[in-house]
Amino acid sequence: MAGELASIGLWLETAFFFPKKVELENIVIDPSSVESKSKETVLEGKLYAKVVLGFDYTFKFGLYIESQYIHGFIFERGNEGEESLN
Repeated sequence: MAGELASIGLWLETAFFFPKKVELENIVIDPSSVESKSKETVLEGKLYAKVVLGFDYTFKFGLYIESQYIHGFIFERGNEGEESLN
């Protein structure tokens, strides 16, 4: 969605994602041939959304400003669901 309110440009973008659960299996073999295995969930199979909300404005003397707020990207998910690799 995009529009204008009192000469201020506004926009909103939203996307919904329906991922499949992704697991990573780690197999480590040390020099003494001891094998260790572990599993780590890389991506949960849960619905999530990404959102961008922004505005822009041009002043009468030509200065243009723009700002955006973004939410829902991979760095915001934290360490939930991860298992120890030890």
